[in-house]
Amino acid sequence: MDALVDGFVIALLYGAARGRPSPGEAASGIVPRLPSLVGARVIVATIFVVPSLSILGVHSTLWWWPTFVLQLYVLYVVVRLALWREAIVVEAAGLARAARRSWELARGNWWRLAFLVAITWWGAAMLLGPLPVYVSVPAGALLQVLGEAVMASAYLQRVGILPRRRPRLAHLAAAHAAERSGVEGL
Repeated sequence: MDALVDGFVIALLYGAARGRPSPGEAASGIVPRLPSLVGARVIVATIFVVPSLSILGVHSTLWWWPTFVLQLYVLYVVVRLALWREAIVVEAAGLARAARRSWELARGNWWRLAFLVAITWWGAAMLLGPLPVYVSVPAGALLQVLGEAVMASAYLQRVGILPRRRPRLAHLAAAHAAERSGVEGL
């Protein structure tokens, strides 16, 4: 069910960015992509969970260094695959091509994606952990949809469909220089 909701949010935001925000069109476009979306979710969960479970099985203090390195590697891989589902939905890619595309899109953008992953996925889990189940389940579902919308927005910005939200320093300096040259000419 999570893969279906994630895919729907991605398709809906992609349609809205293209000027066609139709929920019906978004839903019909997701059905053929559902096996790939489920596969991507299972693979990423396996990449994250299996090393974590193997780490829990080791109780020796001598293993802290390899455990730390393994956790960093898992974090690196999960962040590099953060845009996997977006590539599956928007580019109609299979699992292998979508993984390569996500890996490519994360290049040079890893820290930003790591921050988004930490805030949207792990931050929400830490906030909802102490809450009672009857509050945390609906709030978690809402935060999951919101988190997927944030990641879809990051994907759409990265591929150039949506503009970046904040101007870069070079753009601000150029605008300031153009403004000054226009003022001085009066």
